[in-house]
Amino acid sequence: MLARLAANRLHEIRQIFRQPSRSFSTALNYHIDSPDNKPDLPWEFSAANKEKAKEIISHYPSNYKQSAVIPLLDLAQQQHGGWLPVSAMDAVAKVIEVAPIRVYEVATFYSMFNRAKVGKYHLLVCGTTPCMIRGSRDIEDALLKHLGVKRNEVTKDGLFSVGEMECMGCCVNAPMITVADYSNGSEGYTYNYFEDVTPKKVVEIVEKLRKGEKPPHGTQNPGRTKCGPEGGNTTLLSEPKPPPCRDLDAFSQRKSMGNSSSMLTQYDIEEVQEHCDYLFSQQEIVSLYQRFCQLDRNSKGFISADEFLSVPEFAMNPLSQRLLKMVDGLNFKDFVAFLSAFSTKASFHQKAEIIFKVYDSDGNGKVSFNDILEVLKDLSGSFMSDEQRERVLTQVLQECGYTRESYLMLDDFIKVLGSTGLKMEVEVPID
Repeated sequence: MLARLAANRLHEIRQIFRQPSRSFSTALNYHIDSPDNKPDLPWEFSAANKEKAKEIISHYPSNYKQSAVIPLLDLAQQQHGGWLPVSAMDAVAKVIEVAPIRVYEVATFYSMFNRAKVGKYHLLVCGTTPCMIRGSRDIEDALLKHLGVKRNEVTKDGLFSVGEMECMGCCVNAPMITVADYSNGSEGYTYNYFEDVTPKKVVEIVEKLRKGEKPPHGTQNPGRTKCGPEGGNTTLLSEPKPPPCRDLDAFSQRKSMGNSSSMLTQYDIEEVQEHCDYLFSQQEIVSLYQRFCQLDRNSKGFISADEFLSVPEFAMNPLSQRLLKMVDGLNFKDFVAFLSAFSTKASFHQKAEIIFKVYDSDGNGKVSFNDILEVLKDLSGSFMSDEQRERVLTQVLQECGYTRESYLMLDDFIKVLGSTGLKMEVEVPID
């Protein structure tokens, strides 16, 4: 009895491995030479595709040409009628200057690359859960029965093959298939989705393709428009209104005219003003924006360290290298917020915070004796000796109750500045 049950179970397992299963990838992970697929067969890109390959490679840095492996394999597959012989992979490896194994690794990993012959029209049925629930298995059965093939087999006339693909990303229009059309080589290659299909509809699509027709792709349900609900939309029935705070059409028009200063709307100005605690007037913000646009030479929307150094006053500042760490990559709002600390309207605490950041070069939230000494050296230059600087700084710290070994937090730093009676005023030109 047990022996018979074991034998039956073994037979069931063998049947599972004999039939195509959705649990196993259709991509082979090994290569066996055959008359039409072996390394010594000549293969190269066509003249037109050589130009396409150059254009693809130009998208990547010269020392990262290997990053173009996927689009180049795709181009090779289109040229070769929908599948990749090993000689095509070798050709791609030669173009991007890598060992062939690096290309094999990619081609065997991604199921989009076919390493066995497919039909001129390669039909892929989505088998993921939403499509399966909506009848994708019936779709596949209808195709296989109508074409008289098994999965991944090619019809005798070489026109059709049927495979499975995991989620195609149109679950709302399930079930669906895609048709990879290799009938016209890489020049006429298309890859189209056919959604909301039925067993009857996919057979109709196949017959239209057989006749050389181009069936309309997208949803096959006449009651739907693209991904909209059957019967038409019930919401979003008109163009959405723009936010009440902006005139978007006027904004786009001003931008296209290249008038950078006018791109600031009243809402923008008020937003920046709030961001800088109202330390600049609205007119000052407009003037600062004009200056910002002058510095932002490439119109990136932020100012780089090199662009800041183009300002002579900034470049000549003895603390410019320390300040660069604080200003590199600032957008306009943060640019204004940074400058607001130097405004005559800024509080002592706001000014002290920015000065503390200058001294705190490593950004650990505390300042040592040596940190302050380095800044003093930058500021005083040759006018003071190292001994004089150390003596002055030691005396100032002692008067505030600190020693050379003390680490000053922000509050401690403010206490020291407050006790020295320093006048912290910096002119911010806005015209």
